[in-house]
Amino acid sequence: MGNIVPLFPSVLVAACAAGLGLGVWSLGFGVLVAIPLISRYGFWENSEIRSELLENFPEGGALVGFVFDRPADWLDAHAEVGLLTVAKKKLTIKTEERVVQIPFTPGTRIGTQFNIHQLVGLGGWIRIENEGLPTLLTESREAETMYASKLKTAELYKRLIQEKGGS
Repeated sequence: MGNIVPLFPSVLVAACAAGLGLGVWSLGFGVLVAIPLISRYGFWENSEIRSELLENFPEGGALVGFVFDRPADWLDAHAEVGLLTVAKKKLTIKTEERVVQIPFTPGTRIGTQFNIHQLVGLGGWIRIENEGLPTLLTESREAETMYASKLKTAELYKRLIQEKGGS
């Protein structure tokens, strides 16, 4: 839903601009309208998701979207949403359906990776690789806007590097 809401005003603006004879600039105007709307509505119902998860896991954690061993669909980069905690050299994500744990070992590689949200200057993955486990891709959903969550993802990345032990 968060990807659909920005579509209609953006298309409307682009169509109106095209009607005024602005040609290819019409697309630019549509994109300029879309970016703040995607930032605001891209993480549709984040607070409701957080509340539901906190009912099951009152100890809390950072709200994240992620892809681990299940594919995302074309409407959302995140296959799942859960609460992430980091302690005792491991990362844990708790969802309504399961608990995913990733140990931090000397062979763990932590980096960043492009995701679809970056096409409009928002988001980006934290990539965590361990031998014998699927790659974990995650990004923060802590803030109410995608732009603010992008900043939270950068903070989470630094925290994970620190927890693993490295520069």
